[in-house]
Amino acid sequence: MRNMLTLVVVVCSIIMGTSPSKAQQLLESYKAFLSERDHFNSSGQRLTTAAAIIRQDRANYHRYGLRDPGDESDRFFADADNRAALERMLERGRAEPGVISRIVNGTPFVRVEVWQTNTSPFVVVTLIEPPKSRSDESQPTDVAQPYTPPVGSQERVAIMDAARAAGGQPISYKVNSLTVLRNDNKAIAIADLEDSANQYPVGIVFFENMNGRWRALYLVGTDGSENCKDVSAVYEKILAIANSVGALPSFFPNKFLQGYAGTKMSTDDCEGYMIYDK
Repeated sequence: MRNMLTLVVVVCSIIMGTSPSKAQQLLESYKAFLSERDHFNSSGQRLTTAAAIIRQDRANYHRYGLRDPGDESDRFFADADNRAALERMLERGRAEPGVISRIVNGTPFVRVEVWQTNTSPFVVVTLIEPPKSRSDESQPTDVAQPYTPPVGSQERVAIMDAARAAGGQPISYKVNSLTVLRNDNKAIAIADLEDSANQYPVGIVFFENMNGRWRALYLVGTDGSENCKDVSAVYEKILAIANSVGALPSFFPNKFLQGYAGTKMSTDDCEGYMIYDK
């Protein structure tokens, strides 16, 4: 296709435009939509290199469970060390004119291939459809911005009341963090809470607003000892709902992301959780 541009990256020197030979072996291939969320790191900072964006896409897919329509799975970049190697390889490589800017300034659909030669690996990234500019009016609505309701505001009081109603205890909360995200007619919130009186275990509570009414859905990171697979499933339910509203990794407290990562790495029992009645 004439409108396809390719970024070819190698650890050693190669001739641009050379197609894979018989001495080369395809290790991995996947397609991905480099959406707006992939242009931000887990701290909410905008990424400015194609290497960082492609790496973040795989981190979102494998580590945070934030997946876009059209994203395909892969085994190679499920490994964090391989994701780090991907960024180094991309930053050392060269690209045809326009490829880097289209990845950085747009939201293209790409195919990523990892090839192994007799001496060293290289990566091929191909733009497989015309990229969409962030300024394109045909694009979906802009990324919703999370916010923290002010102390004493009606919304903040309603969220805390929802937490108390779900837990069934008249707790006075110490709020370590509270973030709300609204997108069209949907709204979610996540809070890192403690009991000011230290009488009841709390943790990270995830909320959803239905028909103008806040309700608590899940509690994670609390006291207890549960099967890590079961705990991971609860984290992934939260991630799936947040993903549907357009949440970036920066929406979640670091404690949440660390807790989810822990369920994937631990072979022992994990922290407690609770699924509140709907």
